[in-house]
Amino acid sequence: MILMITAMSAMVIWIIVAHHLWETVKEGSSRYLVRLYNVATALTLIVGVLFYYSVLFLLFLIAVSIFVPAGLLESELGHEVSFADYVSLAWLTTSIATVVGAVGAGLESEETVLKTTYGYRQRRRKEWQKQQEKESK
Repeated sequence: MILMITAMSAMVIWIIVAHHLWETVKEGSSRYLVRLYNVATALTLIVGVLFYYSVLFLLFLIAVSIFVPAGLLESELGHEVSFADYVSLAWLTTSIATVVGAVGAGLESEETVLKTTYGYRQRRRKEWQKQQEKESK
C-alpha cells in the first residue's frame, strides 16, 4: 500500500515540478485564484494518475494471469499459488511501472503536459504571462 501511494504521489509531484505547473503569487495576482489553480491542477493530475494506475493494474493482472504459469510462480514462492499471489505480482509491477512512468512524464514536452492539464483559457493566460515577463525584462 505504501509503495502504491508513494508511486502515485511521486508521479503527480514529478509532473508538477518538471513542468512548472505550480503557480506562485505574483504582483497583481489574486491569492485565491492562484490557490484555486493549484488545487485544480493537483486534482486533475491525481484523478489522471488514479485512472492510469487502475487501467495499468488491470492490464498487468491480465498479463500476469496469462503469461506467468502457476508452476513457475509456485516454485519461486515455495507455496501453493492463489489468486492473491497474482494480484500481488500485478500490484508490484504496476507500482514500479508508475515510478518509471513518472520519470518518463518528465521527458514530455511542456506544451504536451499543459494541453493535458490545463484548459484553453488557462493555457492562453500562461502564454500571456510568459509574454509579459519577457517584455518586462
